[in-house]
Amino acid sequence: MNLRSPAAGGIYAALEVQYSNIMYCCRFNELLDSTRNRHQTVVETMAEGVMEMKERLSPQDYVSVDTRIQYFLDRFYLSRIGLRMLIHQHCELSFHVAFNTV
Repeated sequence: MNLRSPAAGGIYAALEVQYSNIMYCCRFNELLDSTRNRHQTVVETMAEGVMEMKERLSPQDYVSVDTRIQYFLDRFYLSRIGLRMLIHQHCELSFHVAFNTV
């Protein structure tokens, strides 16, 4: 069998591209996983920050900024939930596609 034939070369090139794509996806998934893990304590950190701010402000000052803080936190957490859901979905689908288990 001659492995230097044009057909074998084409197959080799296609497999090389596929391998490169899989490795890129694996690195991307690792990056997403590490980002997700690194940001696991954000909710607790934000809660601590709000509690510290509430302790430092007078009750009248806190009431005046409470709705703005609540608006910011609502948008922040909604965005965070959406991003975490997309990261999780991407990682799960990539894993199943890479191993043909979809």
